Amino acid sequence: MVFALRFGLGWAAVLVLVSAALSGLASWYLYVTRGLLLDWATPVLFLGLSFACAILVWFHDLQLTYARLRAAFSNSLPRSAIEKIARQPGLLKPDGQKRIVTCLVCGAPGAEQKVLNTLIDQVLEHGGTLDRTSADGFAAFWNAPLDDDDHARHACEAANGLAAVAAEAGLQISTGIATGEVMAGGFDGPAGYGVHGDAPLLAERIRSLAHRYGSPLLAADETRKLAERNLAFLEIDTIASGTGNTTLYALMGNSGVQVSPKFRALTVFHDHLFQAIRKQNWRLARDLITQCRRLSGANQALYDLHLTRITYYERNPPGMDWDGAFRPILE
Repeated sequence: MVFALRFGLGWAAVLVLVSAALSGLASWYLYVTRGLLLDWATPVLFLGLSFACAILVWFHDLQLTYARLRAAFSNSLPRSAIEKIARQPGLLKPDGQKRIVTCLVCGAPGAEQKVLNTLIDQVLEHGGTLDRTSADGFAAFWNAPLDDDDHARHACEAANGLAAVAAEAGLQISTGIATGEVMAGGFDGPAGYGVHGDAPLLAERIRSLAHRYGSPLLAADETRKLAERNLAFLEIDTIASGTGNTTLYALMGNSGVQVSPKFRALTVFHDHLFQAIRKQNWRLARDLITQCRRLSGANQALYDLHLTRITYYERNPPGMDWDGAFRPILE
């Protein structure tokens, strides 16, 4: 039993089978060559009983671990993830580990608790880990504690689900999504496991800017790069951040939206628009905004914002070394 608990049930099962086979062969050999008849069944029986006891102890420990994890993570992880961690407790790193994760922060002011719970369910259904909740929103992340190779895509798909729930409930939400390296780990009660780094801070900052652009779902460039094969992103701005400039994208929908002619036309115009802005070609930028306003899916609030900025920069040229990021001087 000690062997089973130390090395695992798989190796213990192998030991039992090999021991039974060797005992049977040894007994047969001694009987054939020397006429000795040895009782090999009784030791094997005791070995099998020990193995059965080890299984019961392992199952009991698993249930205790699962109960502890369920108490801590019942509202933070899908049940399938809790069961996997219960079988492999080493997945939770008490001392933390560096991981690339995608963070999502959602603001839902005025949401009833039932609607807020439905929004959170979208995170869990898409494999996210709930980080924290408040009366008017929540934060979550993907690719910790369990590996998720498509963490950026799953986070964005969850965001699309949030938008659908909010639209049905008549609720205004603001969501920011960012990807980056964090320190993930810890396990000391319900709030023990979390992530710390620039990504969650950037996601929160992006969320706070959503009202400015009139877009409920915003993603940073790194997230867009990882998820753009399956989702529709539209460039809307560049902001200055602590680690350098960050290009922002509005998440417009799924792959169906991505391949639609109307969305493709809008992306072409936006590409030209932001090239003109970065080159400080204000006249061309104004003309492109006028054309964008007539397109299906046009965001009038976004174009009003950029026209205001263009007017400012026409009066106050940003200089030849301008990095293209808009500072909050007008806000």
